[in-house]
Amino acid sequence: MGFNLDRRMYDLLRCMPTVPGAIGAIGAIGAFRRDAVLQVGGMSEDTLAEDTDITIAMHRAGWRVVYQEHARAWTEAPGSLKQLWSQRYRWSYGTMQALWKHRKSLTDKGPSGRFGRVGMPLVVIFQIITPVFAPLIGVFTVYSMIFVDFTSSGTSPRSRSTCRWRASGSCSASAGP
Repeated sequence: MGFNLDRRMYDLLRCMPTVPGAIGAIGAIGAFRRDAVLQVGGMSEDTLAEDTDITIAMHRAGWRVVYQEHARAWTEAPGSLKQLWSQRYRWSYGTMQALWKHRKSLTDKGPSGRFGRVGMPLVVIFQIITPVFAPLIGVFTVYSMIFVDFTSSGTSPRSRSTCRWRASGSCSASAGP
């Protein structure tokens, strides 16, 4: 989702999966309370997405993670497609590692359980499943731009066809309303 709409949704649902950052910079720009970081054991090296890991750990410990849409900071962007691919792969793989590490939150009670039952399914949908299908959506978009005629209104009776199914399972097409 673009323009941090997903961050606003996570904030409203109180289940921010990764400390918020600038557009697309997820955990690169985050502010943590020192006592919160110490309470959850500091930054872990268990996953490739340490920002997601510590954010989920904070949820599980009862801390509230919020989105501040007016925060501004500098960050670095990948300089090549290879670097971009490596970065996105690391984010995706690290997010899956963090979800697996904190999978017990699905059955926990309290804030930990809330994150597990509300936040984890949303992360799976928006940060794992949707990106997997994004290239396919792009292919369908290009296909429709080339092969679909968007100029015909489809209102004349001749532009519509109906299909009447026979008992044999074949279709007999006919024009008309």
